[in-house]
Amino acid sequence: MTVKALMIRILVLVLAVALSACEKSSLPAESREKLTRDEMLAAGSADAGPILNEFFLPSKGATDARHELAGQLRLRSSVMRTEPAVIEPATIAGKRTQLFPALAVLFLSHDGYLIPVERDISFSPDDASFWQIQVSPGRVWSEAGDGDMSRASFPFILTSNIENETYNGVATFLYDGTQVSYLRY
Repeated sequence: MTVKALMIRILVLVLAVALSACEKSSLPAESREKLTRDEMLAAGSADAGPILNEFFLPSKGATDARHELAGQLRLRSSVMRTEPAVIEPATIAGKRTQLFPALAVLFLSHDGYLIPVERDISFSPDDASFWQIQVSPGRVWSEAGDGDMSRASFPFILTSNIENETYNGVATFLYDGTQVSYLRY
């Protein structure tokens, strides 16, 4: 076993023990009104407004994830829908304030938890986004309405090294053994 593989196993064990103390919050309705399978697989989002955090949690009747997850999630930077619709100023120090940052994070699932292997603040000097991102451990599960896919969600923090700002968010996606849906946050 390589040192890296051993370190990952130790990290998973430590995080699993730490996360076992986390309580499940109240669950949304059994039938999903937002972030449905069809919405998650569609290229565009029909919902123009903010989505309540409860829709990023397992619904009533959720079961264990159908699939293990061990892989890298890669996102290109993308324009954010925000409230208000336009963030002012549009650029700060040449970086765009309404651009969600590019992200490449390695995740592992273990006993219902989604564990990022690295939890450092992530940023690319070449990215046009004003924001840096940091991901935290989340959850994995399955819902009847998702067909043969599993669902994952994780909290994240957007920060800036230029100004003293921090914003919290939650992201979710569907996955199976061969594909990953669009990420919604």
